Amino acid sequence: MSSFSFDSTGDLHFGKHKYGKLNVRTGLDTSLLSTFNCFDEFVDHAIKNKVDFVLINGDLAKRKDLSELIRSELLKRIKKLRDEGIDVYILIGNHDLSSAKGTVHNIKSLKVLNISGVNIIDTPTVIGKRKYNLILMPFIEHTEDWIAEYKKLRKKIWGSKKKIVVALHGNVHGIKHHYSELLENDEPDDIPSSIFDDDAIIYVACGHQHEYQTLQEEPVIEYSGSLDRVTFEERDSEKGFVYCRVKGNELKRKFVKVNARNFVQINIDSKKIPDMNYKKAIVKVVLNTEKREFDSYDKEDIQRQLKERGALFVIVKKKSIKQVSVKQRKLTGSVSFKSRIAKWCEDHAPKELNDDVRKRAIEIIDQIG
Repeated sequence: MSSFSFDSTGDLHFGKHKYGKLNVRTGLDTSLLSTFNCFDEFVDHAIKNKVDFVLINGDLAKRKDLSELIRSELLKRIKKLRDEGIDVYILIGNHDLSSAKGTVHNIKSLKVLNISGVNIIDTPTVIGKRKYNLILMPFIEHTEDWIAEYKKLRKKIWGSKKKIVVALHGNVHGIKHHYSELLENDEPDDIPSSIFDDDAIIYVACGHQHEYQTLQEEPVIEYSGSLDRVTFEERDSEKGFVYCRVKGNELKRKFVKVNARNFVQINIDSKKIPDMNYKKAIVKVVLNTEKREFDSYDKEDIQRQLKERGALFVIVKKKSIKQVSVKQRKLTGSVSFKSRIAKWCEDHAPKELNDDVRKRAIEIIDQIG
């Protein structure tokens, strides 16, 4: 009875700087350093548990061009995995892609190095191993193209009796969209989950959404989510990766939590700071301007108090009250970025340019995340 194991993660977004400062010892922004520390937990777990391979399911990087320092830090960790004989599969996600057409992406240099056992997946690929088959699907913009490519790969291994692990970067029908995906259509053109109704498939590892979520159990379709928190919208989200062990037809899996950054948001209407644990936290203070004028708050004193309690980073903002029409509440429950852009275009853009302006605005905001 064949058995194998693997760790699955994605959406590391190396290159994104937010709520951090330069660490003089490493030369890295502290926000990036935090993500590397989480990635170290992923690497160390894979080595300790002697997994056969690891999956990084897209968006390894955030920026179109990575610094040499970030590349070197990535290579250190990849080499550490390869020194233990662990195969590495890195799918290209939408944030990895260059604005140029074709297979140009920001980790092309890793592919050019042609390191044995390190597989940069920028085109749909099927890989047959002694114990298992892999179907590896990088980001493909149009769902109909994705389905066509997937079916070609599945056909190649149709007669094989080995279990299949599918890895992909994209939206599978039924996902809970990450806040940054609010710009998608109201009825997004997602990959149909029914395409995985296949007795040979034992696990579908997904990247693109930042929240850990399981879409179905037979076969398991699962998003590991991102490894670290980067925004306050993620402050309550668990962060980690998925560990899977397959023995024959049996799959056992576990969500392994990592020591992600702690984001804390507090609302105050007086000088008193709530009694909470702020150690190593990124803190957003929302001031209640209904009870006091914004300028009457001693914002520097608030920051000082929080840093004395161990906060790493403090942002002070005034409370914002969004006016939402009754009609919009009934239709959507809230006003998305897409709705706001559409409304602005309707009010300000020439009628004949409305659709083009709206589409371009959405593309720009989506690119900057």
